[in-house]
Amino acid sequence: MISFFRRVMSSWVVLGLLGLVLIAFIVTGVGDPFGGMGGGGGGKLATVGRTAIGADQIRQQLDRAVQAARQQDPRIDTANYVKAGGFDQIISQSIIAEAIKQWADKQGFDASRRQVDAEIATIPAFQIGGRFDQKSYESALAQQKLSDRELREGLKGDLIRKQVLLPVAAGAAVSEGIVKPYAQLLLEERTGTVGIIPSRLVADATPPANADVQAFYGRNSHRYMLPERRTMRYAIIGPEQVAQASIPTEAEIRKFYDTNQAAYGASEKRTLSQVVLPDAAAAKALAAAAKKGEAFAALAAKAGFGAGDIALGEQGQAQFAAATSPAVAAAAFAAPVGGTTDAIQSDYGWHVVHIDKVAKTPGKTLEAARAEITEKLTAQKREEALSDLVGKIEDSFGNGQNLGDVAKAQGLTVAATPPLTAAGLNPDDPAYKAPPELGAVLKAGYTLSSDDDPVVEEAGKDHYAIVAVSEVVEAAPLPLARIKDMVAADLVRSRAADKARALASQIAAKVKVGTPLAKALAEAKMPPPQTATNRRIDLAARGEQVPPPLALMFTMPPGGVRTLAAPNDQGWFIVKVDEVKKGDLASAPAIMESTRAQFNQFAGDEYVAQFARAVAADVGMKRNEQAIRKLKGELAGETAAGEQ
Repeated sequence: MISFFRRVMSSWVVLGLLGLVLIAFIVTGVGDPFGGMGGGGGGKLATVGRTAIGADQIRQQLDRAVQAARQQDPRIDTANYVKAGGFDQIISQSIIAEAIKQWADKQGFDASRRQVDAEIATIPAFQIGGRFDQKSYESALAQQKLSDRELREGLKGDLIRKQVLLPVAAGAAVSEGIVKPYAQLLLEERTGTVGIIPSRLVADATPPANADVQAFYGRNSHRYMLPERRTMRYAIIGPEQVAQASIPTEAEIRKFYDTNQAAYGASEKRTLSQVVLPDAAAAKALAAAAKKGEAFAALAAKAGFGAGDIALGEQGQAQFAAATSPAVAAAAFAAPVGGTTDAIQSDYGWHVVHIDKVAKTPGKTLEAARAEITEKLTAQKREEALSDLVGKIEDSFGNGQNLGDVAKAQGLTVAATPPLTAAGLNPDDPAYKAPPELGAVLKAGYTLSSDDDPVVEEAGKDHYAIVAVSEVVEAAPLPLARIKDMVAADLVRSRAADKARALASQIAAKVKVGTPLAKALAEAKMPPPQTATNRRIDLAARGEQVPPPLALMFTMPPGGVRTLAAPNDQGWFIVKVDEVKKGDLASAPAIMESTRAQFNQFAGDEYVAQFARAVAADVGMKRNEQAIRKLKGELAGETAAGEQ
């Protein structure tokens, strides 16, 4: 959970103000964090220029942010989101974004309706098959309880903020004097020794007492949380619901056949050679000579054309007409095989065409093409009928009908899930296997609350799922009786880890005064240490996969010794830095430029943050700290009190 918050909260000013964050609300459920969709109701938290930022606005934004965060980590609730900084982030973003909006208005910045339309058209949630779909657009807005006007205002504000802030970030540049020391640091090489005190080697053999297990559970109940679960009712819409409407009529089949004669009618293709001359007399003379029996290629050669110049290959009449003119093509397709046309004028000159070969393909009769046409029309009508049915069902929900009403009217079967996590797991039945359609059900179910109208979600090709949430089971610790053996094992491991920590501290103290680590470990009857050599840049390239002892090695001075807990109470590490070699820039000349690029990015982020704060000061901003603290405490305290 902590790593999630670190990812979400990092560089929030820049990410929030430069990115098109509003678009994310359609995909993740997060609303515009900038306040364009809120108001000053529910108590004034801040005043920016002429605009008040109200508690209701911040509550709404926080609710959407928590909802989106829970899709990635079901353990997140309002309380821990607020405590991790989410509330402060939303308040600050709203204030700064409103200030930039007012400053931009004063400076004459604007975004046209056409620009906003273009942004809307690119949002994937509004598309079907990569193209904007009006019904999907309306459905998505309805799910988020937003109007077209509100969305457009938010997107317009986003575009204006980009106009203002992107040039600020783009002008950042860092000098070589700043970049060089950091580039050298990346190439630094360290050699160290790592020992470990495994908890299992110092664990007690005697099981803990029941009272101790109970007390340990009380202190650590958060470790045994059962994530939020939801029970969902759903019905699947598929081809069977529109089977009758998908059958094409005889008239439709015939119309399709007649309209697509290019595909089903008889066709003819000809292999042609052509000479185009600018002079009518020369062209007519060449045509006359060809008709008397002289070889067309030889006549073309006399006129200065090679074999590659005159060969056109196989041509259809429409294709040839597009390349020349309808008159030239008509003549070429009227002449017999082996024949030559008269000289015919087009915009390109005078054409003389020789027919080298004729290939005729007989067309399909209606009966021969019937099966193919029926299949195509059935698929087309099925898609249209399903789309119409989904629209009708969504209208029914908008008119106050529930899932049961709609299922009865449409002859659908309603099914119910057991209480499931966002990952589709049933903690009460580990053997539970979710049916194939449940992916769409879960996706929709975890964006709804129990009092929301049902929604329709795509559930694979030609299938949709109608989804409603019937129950939300909040995250809570598993009962001790159910996991007593697990808790007891964790207590044993925790006590062993405490012993390992004490022993590791004793060994580290000996190493600090000169005892070799290998000798100190051997005297304690622990495994021998391992030696490792790494460059800082190589560890950085591994990202989050760097073992903690190696990462610690690069934070210590030469000769330093420190202890470090192993994950999951498995023991304690003792880490010693044996040697540090300074980085040599000559060995990696490209490192300077890559480091400079990163520093320029960081500098750009800082410029944006500073500019945003300056704009807020220029517009005029006043925070009501008492009201902010009260709302923050309320949002964190209510949930916190409920957990105790």
